[in-house]
Amino acid sequence: MLGLTNCEGTIRVSGEDPFAKRAKLMENVAFISDVASLPRFLRVRELFALLSNIHPNFSRAKAQSFLTGTDIKPDMKIKTLSKGMIAQLHLAVVMAIDAKLLVLDEPTLGLDITYRKRFYRRLLEDYMTEERTLLITTHRWTKSSSCSPTSCSSAMAN
Repeated sequence: MLGLTNCEGTIRVSGEDPFAKRAKLMENVAFISDVASLPRFLRVRELFALLSNIHPNFSRAKAQSFLTGTDIKPDMKIKTLSKGMIAQLHLAVVMAIDAKLLVLDEPTLGLDITYRKRFYRRLLEDYMTEERTLLITTHRWTKSSSCSPTSCSSAMAN
């Protein structure tokens, strides 16, 4: 869907061909894969600075606000973070991108149940707007959220 792999047929995302217009499309898309692929040699603050230079819609302030209440600090090296902390950081980074389409593949892998619930609540309350579309792929929907896919879809659509 994002032009990352070959397919048969025609795909359009926000009216664009993701294979022909991938760079333009990615200006309005945020994607998180099921495997956190953050540069482990950076500190958290360095990652935020790098992303500020790479993605035009990334907000360092939003990323930091999504980390409020976690044990992740700006001067920490990413390679020293636990698996759960890396997942939290990855989610904070992707949610700090003002994107029209947010694609999350197994976004809560590695998170404990408390943070998982907090993430979904903040995703719905703080991130979603009428102008945004959210696509979540997961094998654990009933375990990862207090709402069903139908009720969350309705909440996001309204």
